[in-house]
Formats: sequence, structure tokens, C-alpha cells
Amino acid sequence: MLEFRVTKYNPKNRNKKGHYLITEEWTDFGEVGKNVTLQEYEIVESAYLETAYEFVKEAKISHLKLFGLGNSQNKSPFKEGESISIEQLKPVIKSILRNEYWCRIESDEVFVHVGYDFYMYVGVPSVSEEALVKARARGLFVERWISPYHPEQE
Repeated sequence: MLEFRVTKYNPKNRNKKGHYLITEEWTDFGEVGKNVTLQEYEIVESAYLETAYEFVKEAKISHLKLFGLGNSQNKSPFKEGESISIEQLKPVIKSILRNEYWCRIESDEVFVHVGYDFYMYVGVPSVSEEALVKARARGLFVERWISPYHPEQE
């Protein structure tokens, strides 16, 4: 499986330890209206949703499951281990990005893990050059990276 870190953060702005050096960057939906407009936020959010969907769609799977569900605000319509269709992937990721709930989205072939500060990790059997080009055109940076959200790593 190929694993990627997909972010809005340019790797050129990291130190040798990988820490992002630009401190003025917005990192959370809670900053809408303070450090980012809703319109600016939605452009970036859409880039994440489309990129995750395209990567997963290329794996030709129809369903994924939700694990590690954190639902402190009672906003998740799902239960632990519930299956979702690929058509539900974007709304689930959107809810995670907006801090409504959290979960790992996984199947035997693929995963999408959304972490803090707009870090997204995607695992797929393969990814086309076209999907990588589209992600970059949306302003995202795709790097080979192992997700820190695998259950055995948490």
C-alpha cells in the first residue's frame, strides 16, 4: 500500500525535523471569521474532499468502514464500525475537517485518516499521475508518508 500525507502546507517551509515554520497559517475550521474567510476555507476544504475521493475512487472500492469514532458533540449519524459508500466519503471527511466528529475511514485496500491542523493521510494500492497532478493543481502537497493514525501506532 502506498501512503501519503496530503496537506495545504508547502514542504519547503519545514525545518529539518519536519516542523512547519509558518506560524500565521490557519489550521482549523474554528478559525473561520478570524484568520480565514469562509470562502477561503471552503476552497481548501473542497481540495481535500476532491483529492481524497479521487485517490479512493481509483482503488475501485464501493464501501469503507468507520473506526475509532469520537462523537463528543453527538453530531455523527454513524456508529462505530459502520460501513459507508464511496458517495458518503466527502460528507464524512467534511464533518471531520469541521470538528463535528472524528474517525478513521478504512477498508482492506484503502484508508483516509484526517488529523489535527489539516493533515490528511491517504493509503491506496496505487495512484495515477493524473490524480497527483489534480491534487497539486488544487494547491495541495502530496508526500509519501506513513499515517500516525494506524491503530497500532496510536
